[in-house]
Amino acid sequence: MVVVTGGAGGIGAALCLAFATGGASAVVVADLDLEGAERVCEECRRAASSSSSSSLLALARRVDVTVDSEVEALIGWSERRAGPIDLFAANAGVMAARSGVEMGGAGRGRAKGAFAPPEEWDRVLAVNLGHLVSVGRHLVPRYLARGGGHLVITASAAAICPVGAASYAVSKAAALAFGEWLAIAYGSRGVGVCCVCPQRTRTDMTRGYGGNQDRWLGRMIEPGEVAECCLEALRGGNVHAFPHGEVRSHFRRKAADTDRWVRGMRRVNDMYLRAVREHGDQEDGAREQSAPVLSRL
Repeated sequence: MVVVTGGAGGIGAALCLAFATGGASAVVVADLDLEGAERVCEECRRAASSSSSSSLLALARRVDVTVDSEVEALIGWSERRAGPIDLFAANAGVMAARSGVEMGGAGRGRAKGAFAPPEEWDRVLAVNLGHLVSVGRHLVPRYLARGGGHLVITASAAAICPVGAASYAVSKAAALAFGEWLAIAYGSRGVGVCCVCPQRTRTDMTRGYGGNQDRWLGRMIEPGEVAECCLEALRGGNVHAFPHGEVRSHFRRKAADTDRWVRGMRRVNDMYLRAVREHGDQEDGAREQSAPVLSRL
């Protein structure tokens, strides 16, 4: 049985469908958007009915992953309704709006030296890191008691390539570190961990990042490609999954020569800032009026 947070769209929905057609007995689609989660459940049932997983149980559950008690309740409810959790995909994530001051990096006009306000940092960290800690707190003891289970963490290329919004990059680096810690602390006791680090993927979060000016983000891939990479990593017992090969290269370069990696990231950041200056300034007013403070993955 599988539980996926942030399952109502994007990578989360793709993970739900991949597990539904990959032999899961049940999929719990958890999201703030209950209506969207119910739609994904129906898609999972249809997909499973055309495969060998025709007996799939698909359940929707509304959850605010920033509330520890709601994560605990999600785990308990899922196991009462569908049996022991075999895999929990902690996928829910948020980032600063593109119009936010942090997305201007360290060098654009009025955003120079600016950081997002404390409440935005708190929210980003609560979703991107705090919810993983809640999952670990309430699920790992269950896994240990029954001999094991799996955790999937949707990190990001930003965990390895910290360009763009500081709050997002820092929170995703922490998410990756937490996943690695879990793998080290509990891997020998049956807890499998897979940290997925996609770069530019076609989701609500990346809407508006499709132009050539955003080439610093790498090629755009579909959520299904991320889900398939995740499944391959799980089958191989791999702790890291890199849907974009260049992110794997950055990961290796960081380990091999940290100072050289920093210089390389500076060049990427400079490329981003040039793109912002060339393509973004004329759109700032419209984006600041219409963009939400946070976008959901």
